[in-house]
This record gives sequence, structure tokens and C-alpha cells, in this order.
Amino acid sequence: MELVIKHTRNYKGEVKSEDGKIIMNLSQGFDNAGNMIGGTNVAIINRELYKADIEGCRKQQDAFTAEMRKIEDELLGE
Repeated sequence: MELVIKHTRNYKGEVKSEDGKIIMNLSQGFDNAGNMIGGTNVAIINRELYKADIEGCRKQQDAFTAEMRKIEDELLGE
């Protein structure tokens, strides 16, 4: 039997409405080599607000993905 502990990084983002209500949470994990683990996790917290501005929410999700790609590039370049 063997215990293997790996260092990972997890980034989280929140998309909030103008009045500060959380609409959705985003997260992305990276392994110790700097590779993304799986896909971006999306949890829609307030479906009504999400539906009311689905385009804005998708833009925020795209911005999160773009930022994760920058982080991945930096981690792989270390």
C-alpha cells in the first residue's frame, strides 16, 4: 500500500449581479505539473439571474477560461 500526496492548485471565480448576488461559481484545477485537471466546473447558483443575462454570464465564463489558459501557460513555462 502506498500514499501519494500531490500538490495541486485550484482557482475559483464568482459571477455576481450588480447588487452582489452570486449568479454562478467557476473553478478549475491544475496538477503539480501545471496541466489543467479536467474541464472548468460551473455551478449556476441563481438560475433566474442566469437566464436574465445569459449572454453576460457566458462572457464571464469565457473570461474565466481565458484567464485559466494564461495561468496554464505560466505554470507550464516554469
